[in-house]
Amino acid sequence: MPAAYGQAQVGSELDFLNRADVREKLTLTESQVQKIEEAAKAGKPSLEFIQGWLRKMEGKTEAEKTQIRKEMAAAVLKGKQDLEQQALDLLDSRQLRLLRSLYVEQAGIRALTDARVAKDLVLTDEQAAKRGRTRCPGVSS
Repeated sequence: MPAAYGQAQVGSELDFLNRADVREKLTLTESQVQKIEEAAKAGKPSLEFIQGWLRKMEGKTEAEKTQIRKEMAAAVLKGKQDLEQQALDLLDSRQLRLLRSLYVEQAGIRALTDARVAKDLVLTDEQAAKRGRTRCPGVSS
């Protein structure tokens, strides 16, 4: 995905946590770094995972295959979100506040598409509704 108007591509907070400069600023322990790296690796779908979904598509109509693809995408997203939350749970409150601050600084308005970040910023109902309708050019959420 292209960066919006020169905005740095930071991905998710888990992706952001994999940057050496971010880790240094957060003063992560070796144990935290190791567990975050494990979470990042586990977030990538395995060949077996994908093959299982491909087997489900065998002999199906195009409409059924489309539905299975949607289910697979939802499963991948849920798994990634769960692992990201596990990694964030490894941080103490100071580290989490600093991470969110750095993430918002780097991601700009795109950071507001992350429900956890928006919740931490305590957006009003009106702001949250606008967040749901607002999209940055060149950025998908």
